[in-house]
Amino acid sequence: MLRVPIAALCLLVGTALAAASTAAARDRWWAPGSGDILPRSLSYADDGVVVLRPPPPGPYVSRDWHIEFNFQSNFLAYQYSEVILDEAARYIRAGGARRVEVVGYADSKPYMVSGRTLIEPRGLAEDRARMVNQALLRLGVNPAILHIDWHDDPAAIGTDDGMAEPSKRRVTIHVEM
Repeated sequence: MLRVPIAALCLLVGTALAAASTAAARDRWWAPGSGDILPRSLSYADDGVVVLRPPPPGPYVSRDWHIEFNFQSNFLAYQYSEVILDEAARYIRAGGARRVEVVGYADSKPYMVSGRTLIEPRGLAEDRARMVNQALLRLGVNPAILHIDWHDDPAAIGTDDGMAEPSKRRVTIHVEM
């Protein structure tokens, strides 16, 4: 009778399974806890429900998305930017976009607030554009159609609440179909 410690057996089996499924795993996701492998078009919710993610409805026309940033930050805010980026990436992929322009902006014009001069560095616009570009690449947008640009002191975008200043600290994703 051959005696093999259980830890060694688990390691052997796990290594063999991982090696056998490496190629298949590239285009599939593993659903935690279920042992099932799901196609990428599905997403796995925490409660064990598999959710089909249909493409956004057409018609697909050229359009823009705007992601606003905090003052002197290039950090993509959790949930806020994820929703916008996911929607834009799904739209770009489903509609077969010809060109996607990612344009970063920084509010580089100094202004006084409570006796302090506030200004964003000029390089921040480029950093913001590159962050959004990387996120779109990770979400499966074709790098051949992505184009990056950045500008200082942009015009504000009108908002419903009249607070235009945050819109100067943004990245615009312009999709051409």
